[in-house]
Amino acid sequence: MERLRGTGWSTLYEPTPGEEGCGGYTLAFVSPWQKKLIGEYADTVCLDSTHNTCKGMDKEKVFLNTVLTQDRVTGKGVPLAFMLTNYESHCPLEHFLKWLRQECSFEPESIMIDCSDTKALGINKSFPDRAIMIIYCYWHLWQAWEKNITSKITFKGVRRKEARAELLKDLQDALGRLLHAGTAEDFETHWEFM
Repeated sequence: MERLRGTGWSTLYEPTPGEEGCGGYTLAFVSPWQKKLIGEYADTVCLDSTHNTCKGMDKEKVFLNTVLTQDRVTGKGVPLAFMLTNYESHCPLEHFLKWLRQECSFEPESIMIDCSDTKALGINKSFPDRAIMIIYCYWHLWQAWEKNITSKITFKGVRRKEARAELLKDLQDALGRLLHAGTAEDFETHWEFM
């Protein structure tokens, strides 16, 4: 970490506040070119977590969190910061985002996440003085809807598997129209159909 810092990187390696007794740690790093991009592009970012990235010193699971954005020149995704932690709670995320804010002047207006209450809590605790718009990723939102539709919705009196599948498909199509509604009026029209 010292070698990276010596070449202009921003680094963090500390016990995670709130998880010191459990051996929780937060390891984060941002290169000089990433720090420059944070100043230019960090108004809207995506926060992604990759589970079981590697094993820690005690063979525990390690999670990689990446803050990324869309490069306005190439249109491609570009990583802005990385954080590794051995606990999947809001504590390391909060520690990382507060550090990123202080160290790299990270002040996003909106952050896209999966449908994670843990991430939303970490974001809100990191920016208590600002209203960060939390946007749910379309793919993750649809995945959560699919899971809940198929596991929680039942059709009383429908015995045939094919009939149930057709009703579920109709419901999914109706939800898709809600998700793609371009205006409040369109949304209301599709909502009334449901």
